Amino acid sequence: MLKVFQTAILALTLSVQLAVAQDFQKGLAYYDVEDYAAALKHWGPLAEAGNVDAQAGLASMYNFGWGVEEDIIKANYWYRQAAIQGDSLAQWILGNNYWIGSPPPRDRETALMWYAISFKSGYEQAARSMLHATGSLTAEEIWSAQQRAHACIESDYADCGPLVEHSESTNQDRLENPPFSELCPNIKSGGTICDLAKEVAAIIAPELPKQLSNNMRAVSIIALQNSLNIKVRLAYTEEHLNGRLSDLGVSRDVIDKRMVSQTNNLVCSDVDLEKFVLSGGVAGYRYVFSDGNAYLKIEVSKC
Repeated sequence: MLKVFQTAILALTLSVQLAVAQDFQKGLAYYDVEDYAAALKHWGPLAEAGNVDAQAGLASMYNFGWGVEEDIIKANYWYRQAAIQGDSLAQWILGNNYWIGSPPPRDRETALMWYAISFKSGYEQAARSMLHATGSLTAEEIWSAQQRAHACIESDYADCGPLVEHSESTNQDRLENPPFSELCPNIKSGGTICDLAKEVAAIIAPELPKQLSNNMRAVSIIALQNSLNIKVRLAYTEEHLNGRLSDLGVSRDVIDKRMVSQTNNLVCSDVDLEKFVLSGGVAGYRYVFSDGNAYLKIEVSKC
């Protein structure tokens, strides 16, 4: 009887997870074609329910004013919700917003804290941000940021400090903190790296979904500040992968390393993606299993 009950609970859980994944994908499909109002209808409830992908997507919409009134306080709220669930990109963006004072005033110590957390979570570009930040802070501020980052991670994101809702910016703030000037630097070919991200996404999006190999296909691409986020769906489940590896006597680490190498080849053999990375952008690939569960996040920042 107990086994039957457990099986029923598992089936119900999987059913709910599948429904959530499908609803997020519906929102993403609208997001990709810039129907942000429709995306919001799908992502809003999911974000409120704790879906990290929906929270990050909602944050971007408020950050840039896509389909909603631009509201950096709401953007930071949703970035933080995704950040405390371990989303390394959301952690990095939250750090950037603190760094440039969006909204003012700047809080560079807290920015360094989130950069450190993001790097610890696996977002490699955060290392550059940490290096840049430490050159502008005192030894005491650096030490404090490191201690706060450690406390945040060790508490499983329960002790990361409050989200401060700063006041509206003044004219002087705008002069001192031009929006996204540090996130979206100018590039040699003209425009900014963020402009180029949008251009490359616009070129690649019509080609999706695109088969990359027998076992994987790219299904979506999103330009987010100076990053491109490409979602790749695998043709198998995690259970199938683990079973296959067990039969072959191969460790998961070996396959992960192959995936990193393959991802670098995918980026650097594509003319548009290579140009983007060589201009200073980051191409991020998010691999998910056929049932929608996450597998790997791999960022390519050099070719």
